[in-house]
Amino acid sequence: MKKNKLLNSLEKRYREIRDVPEPIFNKPKRYKIDYPKHSSEAEIQAELWKILKNIGYDVRLEVVHLREKNITNKLKRVKSRFDLVVFDNKKAVCIIEVKKDIPIRNKQLKGAKHHQSYRQIEKYAKYEAELVFCIGERSINKTIEKVEEIMAEHNYLTQI
Repeated sequence: MKKNKLLNSLEKRYREIRDVPEPIFNKPKRYKIDYPKHSSEAEIQAELWKILKNIGYDVRLEVVHLREKNITNKLKRVKSRFDLVVFDNKKAVCIIEVKKDIPIRNKQLKGAKHHQSYRQIEKYAKYEAELVFCIGERSINKTIEKVEEIMAEHNYLTQI
């Protein structure tokens, strides 16, 4: 009985609200979304993932690794997030870092981007897995070839 009363009152309130015309001057502004001019890093990552999966590799997106780092006698947890990692028997063999290929005209910004990439290279060099950069969607095929070389070499070495 109480449920029916509640339901009736809610339906009545809905009808009251629905029937009230919305003032024209209070309409919220609606923004137009422009179609992207370039592929995003996420789209390039997805394309690489799809191709590598279709080949038969065990590849994962956005792999996170936590480690402890000693900073002035204090342990601090450091997080690394890899764009793609190719595994063999649950062991990381290859790290793929994706960068979008958009020309940067501002020299300071360009320098900062290169500095960030060098920091990543230094950081990733501490891991056992090989590092491969994919710069823009034009280098997807070269990246796939490089991964296949690394995996073939890895498979050869594990069979010896």
